[in-house]
Amino acid sequence: MRKISGIIIAAAVLLLSAATSCQKDDTLRYGNVTMGNIVNGRFVSDQGNIFNVVDQTCSGDLEELERAIISCDVLKKVNGAENEYDVRLNQMASVFTKAPVKAAEITDEDALVQNPIYVDLVWFAGGYANMYIIFMVKEGSEQAHLINFVLEEASDGSYVFNLRHNAFGELPQEGADEGFVLAGTYVSFPLSGLITEDTADITIRYDWYKSAGVGLTTEIEENSIEYTWIRSGFEQAPASALATKAAGTVR
Repeated sequence: MRKISGIIIAAAVLLLSAATSCQKDDTLRYGNVTMGNIVNGRFVSDQGNIFNVVDQTCSGDLEELERAIISCDVLKKVNGAENEYDVRLNQMASVFTKAPVKAAEITDEDALVQNPIYVDLVWFAGGYANMYIIFMVKEGSEQAHLINFVLEEASDGSYVFNLRHNAFGELPQEGADEGFVLAGTYVSFPLSGLITEDTADITIRYDWYKSAGVGLTTEIEENSIEYTWIRSGFEQAPASALATKAAGTVR
């Protein structure tokens, strides 16, 4: 067992929100972090709020995305609207969306591979299991990695999922790990059509490298996260959800 050189697990960079008490204008909320879908050119959050981008301080075109996580300042409520707001868009990132699959229905052997992958953040909102996931990539590689959220067990309001990852051989090996970096991406798995109960217990399993101080080893261990699914529930995206890590390509 050897330590993988140069690899450090770093927490997502926190977004620092300005305190509203220190502001002199009429902005309703600063540094609002949320995830949602782009519908008819407008951002619709998982909570059901409609955001009209009237000002933007970051690069990129939100309308070109299907689902995104954003940080924005909520400027004002649209007159006569119940849940529509004008916002200043400060940060945004695309979110990859993929339907979960049942283990018994998988016929593609590529989808059964379980290479190491790390769940940095997870929250449930809008009928989705939302995650920020991290995996190893060869620096400069254009290899797309395959991920699947696989339902392994389901009974009496209890669901066990495996987050599977196929790196197609792009993995650090003991004695030859140079050139690998941590990459990450946002992903949402829609669960509303799969989980029939209003409340259910969810277990998410995934494999990742064992840690060794500030680095990692080449040894792999199973990890698990337990969660309570509430169909009508909504969790705000974590304040640390918008990260500045290198993006990895998944399919």
